[in-house]
Amino acid sequence: MYYAFCFKKLISLFAYCIGNSIGNCSHRHRCSNSFRTSAPLAVPVLSILFFVMMGCGNGGSGESIEQINGRLNTLENKLTQLETQSAALKKSVSNLDIYVEALHEKSTSLKQQMYEITSAQTQAESSKRIGGQYHMVLRGETLYSISKKYGLSVSELRQLNDLKKDQPIKAGQKLLIASGVY
Repeated sequence: MYYAFCFKKLISLFAYCIGNSIGNCSHRHRCSNSFRTSAPLAVPVLSILFFVMMGCGNGGSGESIEQINGRLNTLENKLTQLETQSAALKKSVSNLDIYVEALHEKSTSLKQQMYEITSAQTQAESSKRIGGQYHMVLRGETLYSISKKYGLSVSELRQLNDLKKDQPIKAGQKLLIASGVY
């Protein structure tokens, strides 16, 4: 008998919500917006209420408040554990980000070193091919660094190549090297 009463109340509450959703509300301009946000909650809330009411009747097979409270405490403990695990995972991800950044920097450094080694090898090979009389300018080289490499002064290097005092050199340019050690 109690279940029938609960069920009737549940059906009437559900019918009221459905009636408002169809547009039976006299304040349609106000209620339609509020229903759009509350209607999706009506069915789950009513379902929960139904199952709670089913357990509240005399002689029902519902749980006692102590049992529900125990389950609630268990869920709260599990939630706390999950929050702790989530914080640990966030910290691990942060540490991984730092590690990835360090690897990226190391990779960039190694690429630069490989470029320098390859450039030196290319330079040595080009000097041999040209007979050692010319130097092929590489990116980043200056007249000073080239002159020291071949045992010349900067002014000697300028004179050999007819370079003016403020004239820059470019990568790929051939410079005459008449004397010196290489």
